[in-house]
Amino acid sequence: MQILNVEGPIIVTNVTTSAFNGSVSSLLMTFNLEKGDVGAWFIIPANLNPGDSFLDASTGQYVLIQGEQPLTWLGETRTITNATTSQRAKHWDKSTGVFVVCIDVFDSYSINATAIKTNMWGTQSSLNLTIINPVLFVIILGVAILILGIGFRGWNKRHRRLCYIVKQSF
Repeated sequence: MQILNVEGPIIVTNVTTSAFNGSVSSLLMTFNLEKGDVGAWFIIPANLNPGDSFLDASTGQYVLIQGEQPLTWLGETRTITNATTSQRAKHWDKSTGVFVVCIDVFDSYSINATAIKTNMWGTQSSLNLTIINPVLFVIILGVAILILGIGFRGWNKRHRRLCYIVKQSF
């Protein structure tokens, strides 16, 4: 699933699926979290806690968040929430509302999806950027002054040599 656009509660995605027979298909999906358009619960409202619920407009029912736990997922420790019904077992990244694991088993189809990579989060540096930005600025400024100084010194030598040659000509 690739998130293409987000405008308030409306999220547009491109969902690519691979069937057991090897065929691959792609589908544009639009979610509206305020209206309960959550599709197959791939994306739900973010930051729901156990006991909170979200609307699934396709069924007209609210889905209860049943639990949460910290898990290391794709190299990051994330808070993962979950809900289970007789046909679905879902796990979401709490802070984004995006699924990390989903299993749906219906009479006519089933879905078994696991997030294998994301660009929504990454390893966070422990460096303090409020300190690094000024230091980086000073380093860049120093390099710029050094380059200008070398350039001016080279120009000054060429200028003196040119003056010497001109003086010798007369």
